[in-house]
Amino acid sequence: MRSTILVALLNTILLLVAVAIIIWETITRLGNPVEINPGNVIIVAAAGIVVNGITAWLLNIRKDDLNVRSSFVHFIADALVSLGVVVAGVIMALTGITWVDSVVSFIIAAVILYSSYHLLTDSLDLALDAVPGNINIGEVRAYLESLPEVAGIHDLHIWALSTTDAALTVHLSTREQTDISFITSLQQQLNERFKIGHATIQVEHGAFARECETNCHPC
Repeated sequence: MRSTILVALLNTILLLVAVAIIIWETITRLGNPVEINPGNVIIVAAAGIVVNGITAWLLNIRKDDLNVRSSFVHFIADALVSLGVVVAGVIMALTGITWVDSVVSFIIAAVILYSSYHLLTDSLDLALDAVPGNINIGEVRAYLESLPEVAGIHDLHIWALSTTDAALTVHLSTREQTDISFITSLQQQLNERFKIGHATIQVEHGAFARECETNCHPC
């Protein structure tokens, strides 16, 4: 599972490297302009839009997976590059202005950089076992505290197991003695409400609750 998180982080870093290459090549072309055949550029880039656009569309159905989302951004970035090339090719063919290619390249780099930034922060959060971005720990705490059986909660921790799976551990002090059905029902609710598929719940009642209040560290 940790490997999938590292893959997402690596994909994002590769996107940032691609942005750096685009910017470097664009700056180089500004200093050393080259002759461009707009017709060939438009044809090749249009084919790139079709291929990358279809692939991105196929990936779009599972954007909740960070690895899939990073791949989705990869293909969208490639499609944007191709679209920018087509636009630049049309303008160059109509006006003969060659520097428009560099302007479009800078715009594309800015768009990719913006998308990559959010992927990078999400990937780093996963790598550092932070609470997944799609889960609000405050809402989870409020839900647990609202249960009629629960008198108090502590040691609540939520982290990502992979790019799609989240885990939770929590201690619950209850007003009454509960059984395994309470835990299994709560695990199901956490999965349905918050997409937390792996919940470890310690229930404390009576003397066990008082002992945990002495030995545990509330958080």
